[in-house]
Amino acid sequence: MRGFTVAQNKGLYIVSDAMREAVQIGFPWSAFADPVGAGTIRAFVVWYGLVVPEKKEEAFLRAFSICVWAEAVDVATDVGMKIVVEKSGLDWNAAKTLLRSNNGLGVDNWRELEQVNQGEMINLGLWGVPSFTYGEHVFWGQDRIRILEDVLLKDMAAGEEWTIGSGHPAL
Repeated sequence: MRGFTVAQNKGLYIVSDAMREAVQIGFPWSAFADPVGAGTIRAFVVWYGLVVPEKKEEAFLRAFSICVWAEAVDVATDVGMKIVVEKSGLDWNAAKTLLRSNNGLGVDNWRELEQVNQGEMINLGLWGVPSFTYGEHVFWGQDRIRILEDVLLKDMAAGEEWTIGSGHPAL
């Protein structure tokens, strides 16, 4: 998504790795529609312009994941994005207006947010996903999620409260 061309064998590896992870956690993986490119850009436009203000982040991520990776819904199309938006409990007309507009939080403003987020990520010494910060800790890669869990459990055992936005920001 940052202008890199992904070799076919790497793309196939990424998909097979995602499938392996999905099977491991019981996610209903089956046919999928690759969201990279227009689908992802459209999802971010809806995310920043509608999902976040409506506090529907989890609902949208769940609907997006299931639709794209288990039901082969093509979110690069209005038909596909409408399915995701409505399954998230959001208003399709509001999403469609965002997707058609460069006013407010349309595609142009999304790119500005992308540059800010990418700059923050690079300043942390990260370059891709999954990337996380928690307090002074920085994590990159799915194999580090277990270490993040250990840190969270240690803090919980010590009686430290943690939530997103409570001084322990999460990326």
